[in-house]
Amino acid sequence: MYRAGERTAEAGRYVTVLGKGGPVMIEPLEQSLVVVRGGAQGFAQEITLGRHRLIADEPVSAGGADRGPGPYDLLLAALGA
Repeated sequence: MYRAGERTAEAGRYVTVLGKGGPVMIEPLEQSLVVVRGGAQGFAQEITLGRHRLIADEPVSAGGADRGPGPYDLLLAALGA
């Protein structure tokens, strides 16, 4: 399991992941890297999957801002993919 935090470097944008051997800087375009970021307010989550970016959110009726598909929508889409 990895915990990820973002960091900007002069040579480009990298992500620091904490693994068994300590922090490691990797490029976020690696296909196996998934980064999910969310704020303290609301339910919106920014999801980066390699070079793809998504926004997930809850519908207004559930307290979200409906900025993107909800978690169950994403789960059903993943099962259908």
